[in-house]
Amino acid sequence: RVVVTSETLALRLEAEGIDRSRLVVVTLGADDDTPADHVAARHLVDEAGVTGPFTLAAGTVEPRKNLPRLVAAHHDARSVEPLLGPLVIVGPQGWGETDTGNAVRLGRVSWPVLLGLYQLATVVAYVPLAEGWGFPPVEALRAGTAVVTSTTVPSTENNSLAHRVDPHRTDAIAAALVAAAREDGSDATREARRASVAGLTWRACAESHLRGWR
Repeated sequence: RVVVTSETLALRLEAEGIDRSRLVVVTLGADDDTPADHVAARHLVDEAGVTGPFTLAAGTVEPRKNLPRLVAAHHDARSVEPLLGPLVIVGPQGWGETDTGNAVRLGRVSWPVLLGLYQLATVVAYVPLAEGWGFPPVEALRAGTAVVTSTTVPSTENNSLAHRVDPHRTDAIAAALVAAAREDGSDATREARRASVAGLTWRACAESHLRGWR
């Protein structure tokens, strides 16, 4: 068996010569009952000099994450839509050199603080050049926050509420950031985002694994 995280990846491997009967699609989970620590999250960004709205990028800082294009796109988008605020990057340093420009780097944070940051952000942006699954955008949707992500991210490939863009096009990322920031911020909209990822549970993931190995 060859386990993959999306139908798109399965089709690619089938085209590369792997027999379809060997391929098992298992989507990953996003459900978690951990309470968000909004107080610690707000304190953290305040200490970093970000006292108003902000755009959040979460993940390891490495070339694959496409952060230089995101930084450039955010700069252009913020000049049009101030509600985007500064770009805040949270996550550990990975491999390779990556230019994060004038973005605010918070480094690694605890899981409750990350959940708080997801909920406090105006937009969560995640636009990698390549991705095996992509937890941050579905975690952000589960928090009810607007999301910009790239077409390479399997976790959002069927989610109409995520703004999906070509990660190589800075102009497309910028336009999506503006559109996301201007989305309706009502409770109903936030609940719709949560509902869009409600089926991504770890129970469903485990059951898919069991079916694939029978």
